[in-house]
Amino acid sequence: MRSEPIAQPQVSASVCLPAPSGPVTQGTTALRNSGGEPARITRVALRGARGISVVDVRVFVLTAPPGDGATLVGALDEFPPDTGPTVGLQEPLEWNAGSGVPGPELPADPDAVANVVLGVTRSAPGAGTAEGIDVTSTSGGREYTWRGQASLTLTPTRCG
Repeated sequence: MRSEPIAQPQVSASVCLPAPSGPVTQGTTALRNSGGEPARITRVALRGARGISVVDVRVFVLTAPPGDGATLVGALDEFPPDTGPTVGLQEPLEWNAGSGVPGPELPADPDAVANVVLGVTRSAPGAGTAEGIDVTSTSGGREYTWRGQASLTLTPTRCG
């Protein structure tokens, strides 16, 4: 049996962002391909979303050995952010350098990392929630879904 090229997360987390009037950035997802072939990211979606909608998705594929200074876009109270992620002391990538989905390919290289960045907004009154982010990819003719374990909450005021 062939293992998944992008390993499932082993820990869970939660992200809360105030989103009083417009979209915000959820860019804390980082993926590495430990398989033997490239993985093409074909779909990104919020799982179990209630009162949240996705306005844009960008994927930045970087070369950054583990522990060598890749700085993700992160969770920000604006969208789109001014810049994309950075590697080490290099200048941040331009926002337009990110790829839409479907499209970007994550090489089977331990130094390659994909920073998945979503623009999200509240689509109903009150707080919006999602159980996590699902990233679907194809590799070696098979389809895989990575199921992120970081829940997301968007609030109309501030996070408690």
